[in-house]
Amino acid sequence: MSHGCIRLRNREVEDLYAQVPIGTTANVIGQVFTGRVLIPGQATGTDVRAVQDLLGILGYYQGDPDGVYGAATAEAVRRFQAEYNVAPDGIVGPATYDALMKAFDEERGNVEP
Repeated sequence: MSHGCIRLRNREVEDLYAQVPIGTTANVIGQVFTGRVLIPGQATGTDVRAVQDLLGILGYYQGDPDGVYGAATAEAVRRFQAEYNVAPDGIVGPATYDALMKAFDEERGNVEP
């Protein structure tokens, strides 16, 4: 049972289904996003800092992650969005979160959960 999103591709789900008996308990680890829509100049908090961290790892954000969604973060988000075919509006919503996590997974080589 999941109370959130677990990102697996269809072939990965099919592979896992074939390997794990029904009813097996699983502990899912990893970073969880609140899903809160982040708007430049209005958002602060740990979720903003997490986005800044991801953007930094991916080479878009150069500042120190401070949890404040200011102009530098907004510009980094817009550059990321433009490159990953998300409307470059600077707002971090579901499409941007998804693109960030996919880009981060690719950066890591899809090795970790």
